[in-house]
Amino acid sequence: MARVGIDTLFTVTGGPLMPFLRTCKSARHPRVVICRHETAAAIMAASYFHDRGVAAALALTSGPGAANATNGIVHALREAAAVFVVSARPASRKVARGSVQDFDSASFLSTVTKRSEALLSAHQAAFLVDDLLAEALAPTPGPVNLTVCADQWDQQAGGAS
Repeated sequence: MARVGIDTLFTVTGGPLMPFLRTCKSARHPRVVICRHETAAAIMAASYFHDRGVAAALALTSGPGAANATNGIVHALREAAAVFVVSARPASRKVARGSVQDFDSASFLSTVTKRSEALLSAHQAAFLVDDLLAEALAPTPGPVNLTVCADQWDQQAGGAS
């Protein structure tokens, strides 16, 4: 995330998000702020954008994590705040097979973001991150989402960060 100028990430830890958070911790960037609830994390990210003028990141775990953040993401959309959302899903081999808390957050969050994409291949990560961040920072800023399966962080050593 440092590569694209995001220096702070707001999150509630859990499940399939943990490989991403371990990548952030080992890279020592971005600064990770642990919150008590996903809505609070989303509002903090939007406030960070308005206070600092730079996009903030919001990391959500699968299932309830993405659903719980909806109110805060709508706030970011209505307040024109550039928030880069990373939503996690279980490992790709478990998607759509009844895995615990598997939830198509890319589709769900498309209704409350400027744009929402699912990472299909780790090789497209850098392109999608750049493209989504440009959309978030466009003349009318707003939240964007990238949904990533837990095993994709290992495929490219955190390539989407």
